[in-house]
Amino acid sequence: MQEKGVDLLAAGLEQLLTHQIDVSVVVLGTGMPAYQAALEDLRCRIVRPGGFPRLVLRFEFNNTLAHQLYAAGDILLMPSRVEPCGSIRCTP
Repeated sequence: MQEKGVDLLAAGLEQLLTHQIDVSVVVLGTGMPAYQAALEDLRCRIVRPGGFPRLVLRFEFNNTLAHQLYAAGDILLMPSRVEPCGSIRCTP
C-alpha cells in the first residue's frame, strides 16, 4: 500500500497540525499497521486546548461516513503516488 502515499500524509499532517492554526483533520480508511501506528502516535502528540481533537482517526471501511465527510469537509485530501486524482473521482 506504499503507492497510496500515507507516509506523505502523516509527515504533512505533522507539519500542519503542530502550527497554531485552527484546523481539524479526519482520517478514514484501513491500511498497513505501521501507518496506522504512526497516525495514532501523531494523534497522541497533537493536543488542542479544551480537549477537542485536532486529528480524528477511524481505521475502518465505512462508505456512509465517507460520503458524509465528503459533504461536510472543506478540503478532501486523498494521497496517491500513482493515481493523479486518487480513486475518489471514480466514485458516483
